[in-house]
Amino acid sequence: MDIIKDLRVNCYSLMIKMKIEDYLKYIDFSYKHQGNLGGQRAPLKTKSATAIRKRMQQDIIDGTVLPPVVIGIKIGENNFSKIEEYIQETDYEQLKKRIFDVDPKNISIIDGMQRTTSIMEASEIHKEVLERELRVEFWIAKSMSSLIYRMLILNTGQIPWNLKRQMETVYNPLLKEIEEKVEKLNVIEVDEGTRRTSAGIYQGDKVIELFLVFGAREAKVDAKEALADEFTRLDFIKATSKNDMSDFFAEFLKLIIEFDEIVFPLSFEESVNKESHFKYGKDLFASQTLKAGFIAAIAQRIFGLPGEDYSKERYLKNYETVRMQFIVLLEKLRSMEEEQLKEFIDIMTLNESIIVNKGIGDFQRKFFTRSFELLLNRNFDLDSLTPCWRVGR
Repeated sequence: MDIIKDLRVNCYSLMIKMKIEDYLKYIDFSYKHQGNLGGQRAPLKTKSATAIRKRMQQDIIDGTVLPPVVIGIKIGENNFSKIEEYIQETDYEQLKKRIFDVDPKNISIIDGMQRTTSIMEASEIHKEVLERELRVEFWIAKSMSSLIYRMLILNTGQIPWNLKRQMETVYNPLLKEIEEKVEKLNVIEVDEGTRRTSAGIYQGDKVIELFLVFGAREAKVDAKEALADEFTRLDFIKATSKNDMSDFFAEFLKLIIEFDEIVFPLSFEESVNKESHFKYGKDLFASQTLKAGFIAAIAQRIFGLPGEDYSKERYLKNYETVRMQFIVLLEKLRSMEEEQLKEFIDIMTLNESIIVNKGIGDFQRKFFTRSFELLLNRNFDLDSLTPCWRVGR
């Protein structure tokens, strides 16, 4: 076993040999969950590409040695300490046992989906392939931020992915980590619909999109669109290089859910018409564009505008300041009577401002980013959100 510690993001790289049959069992969940090739680059359909794939399969059958596949493992604090203990004691048997006992949902194929597919196809043609060995490199980290950073750096300079495909590779472990950190978050699947019965109910892919927004510091980041822009990619790499990024995101998602809880029961039916975009308090944080604008404004206040790179001392100070100001605002809102709370939200001005441009894409994302930038610029200390909705236009 070959072991190197990555001091940059505090994780371990372990290289071992595995029997191909054991490897395929180990990554089965991660591979299948994405549906064939999932977030990785799909196989090319050209005649030459198809010939190359067949050549690789035949090479595997003939006994070729492939480059190592790279597996990411997100492991908890206690297990990470155990890993370090086994490494120091060179107790490799216990180390392997700990690695192979990891919850399959915390395993990601960072690099090697194409090779894995070729191996699977070759093993279906010749069962003897399952008995051969494969080099596997494991990246073991306490947080998903470290693994995402490794993945982005690993693939920089290769055929560009968009951010959506890169994020899909670690989608499940990342979402699970966020759920563990944000107790009141209730993640639902896309096919469960968008009807919310309580605050904090968000679709999983929308949560991941908010994480992208937080890292890129731009509300227009949309996980459904191609995001091969190199500047966005660079900003996101910089963000994930900060080991505490996922903790920051989780903390502000908690506070947003608390805001959601406060406004969720409100009804504005007496002051809106049927064409109004927002009619109830629950409509506010059901809006992905609103949440994205809020998250982008927070990220910009902490880390700076896209392209800026604040020192750790500066962004840690900003984080704590914004967090405390947000908490003070929530305490003020909780102390309000229902009518006071409605006046603070000012749904009429919000609806009128949104109607100025009925587009629900970039306009609303920019609108809410500008609106919440004002809220943050005023240190969350406003008598109502009316100025936010006005400046958002």
